[in-house]
Amino acid sequence: MISTNSCALALVLLAGLLVAPAAAAEVYKWTDENGVVHYTDRPPERGLKSAALDVPTTPESQPAESPASEPQPATPWYEQWLAEQRERKLQEKQARETASAEKGAEQALMLEECAQARQRLKVLETPCRVFFDGRGILRSWCRYQSTYAFSGDFRFLEDDERAGMIRHYRAKIDECEAAGY
Repeated sequence: MISTNSCALALVLLAGLLVAPAAAAEVYKWTDENGVVHYTDRPPERGLKSAALDVPTTPESQPAESPASEPQPATPWYEQWLAEQRERKLQEKQARETASAEKGAEQALMLEECAQARQRLKVLETPCRVFFDGRGILRSWCRYQSTYAFSGDFRFLEDDERAGMIRHYRAKIDECEAAGY
């Protein structure tokens, strides 16, 4: 008669064989002289009677059909989660690229504004008369320089207008220098 402990041990061993990946496709059950039931992947050596059990193999223990075999299809929720992750990563990448492009355009605009402020301050600080030519460009007119030939109307700046522009462009240049431009 088989004891309850032996049955429990046999069930645990059988469950372990069913759950763990099987190393071989066949499992043998045999009982030794003391009445202990054994489960092994090899038949007993001493000519004892054994029975081969049909144990289903797990997917991990099944041999691969070929190295390039197709992966098992994923579950629908996992496929949906992967698609959401791909979409999120794509959106984040596009946002980074957009921010980078905007920052680059912003830096280029700031560089241009800083260069223009420096150039206009240089013109405004000359001892000569300053005017806007017909195209809206700030220029200086000194008696010792050659004659200008501009098409269109030009307008000379008044002293208070000139002083205000000097203050404005100095403040702009201070901003540029603080920002590293």
